[in-house]
Amino acid sequence: MISKLKEHPYILRFYFVMMLIGGLCLIGRHYEVRFFKNISKSSPHKLFLGCKTCAIERDMYAIVLPESRLVKQYLGEVPIIKRILGMPGDQIQIHERKIFLNNEYVGEVEPSRIKDIQLSAIKEKTIPESSYFLVSDNTIDGFDSRYEEFGLIKQEQIKYRVWPIF
Repeated sequence: MISKLKEHPYILRFYFVMMLIGGLCLIGRHYEVRFFKNISKSSPHKLFLGCKTCAIERDMYAIVLPESRLVKQYLGEVPIIKRILGMPGDQIQIHERKIFLNNEYVGEVEPSRIKDIQLSAIKEKTIPESSYFLVSDNTIDGFDSRYEEFGLIKQEQIKYRVWPIF
């Protein structure tokens, strides 16, 4: 049996994932843990593990319900998955079309339109308490906090904190 596992490491990974899923199912009710499938092109990841009560951290992904009127018109009332890059107290700076958080480059604002509305860059500011700056992994076509029309996301709009599985 051990030699077969060495020859086929994917079997070992499969058993590990199944044990992880089983363990999460046991504790899932208490921590509100569940799986999410991503169907959009804005992230290369297709399956996420989510937790409703876990702490929010930089570089983690989140399932959010944006309040922006344009987001609702463009995407509907569906939850979306974005990566959290900016935390409360971070500085948003803009140099030409380039966006920086605390002097670190995070992406560019592409000249684009949604439903005949020209998108504009988010304004320079300090991210307020309980607000977050979210980005798409696909920053060329992504619609996220780089644009004023999407804006910052409030903590109560974050429904789950999620981690990519694959």
